[in-house]
Amino acid sequence: MSASATTPVPANRRSALRRLPSPLLLAAIALALSAALLLPAVVVLTLAVAGLGVACFLHRASRESAVCRLVPVGMSDAFSVKLTGTSLIVGRLPCCNVAIPLPTVSSHHCRLYQVKSSWYIEDLDSRNGTLVNQKRIGRRRLRVGDRISIGELEFEVQ
Repeated sequence: MSASATTPVPANRRSALRRLPSPLLLAAIALALSAALLLPAVVVLTLAVAGLGVACFLHRASRESAVCRLVPVGMSDAFSVKLTGTSLIVGRLPCCNVAIPLPTVSSHHCRLYQVKSSWYIEDLDSRNGTLVNQKRIGRRRLRVGDRISIGELEFEVQ
């Protein structure tokens, strides 16, 4: 067993690894290039399009299901919010799953919930609104890299 298999990868390197192209996408490209040497052009084109389509679909699905936490921008990872269960309420009150005691956060500001393997965010008619990538939303599916603004705090989806 190699040493890299037992050594944990630091968090900053793990996020960099998630941004690399899917191994399936790379395999599809390699298959298309090797098939170009052996098969007629029409068959190669059909295989390449089908292989890339499947690889892109799988890569997109793996990227969307990778949403697992919200990390405050400019703060320590220790304050990150791990997305667990099927629904979380974010608000100013202590009874909320994620309590943010700031005057710009409504008592029940927004809800994070999971449908199948995707996470969504829904504004709960908050006074200042919920923003995703600087746009006010009603409801929206979250993706890795999205920036969520709740009151004066900003979180990055990881």
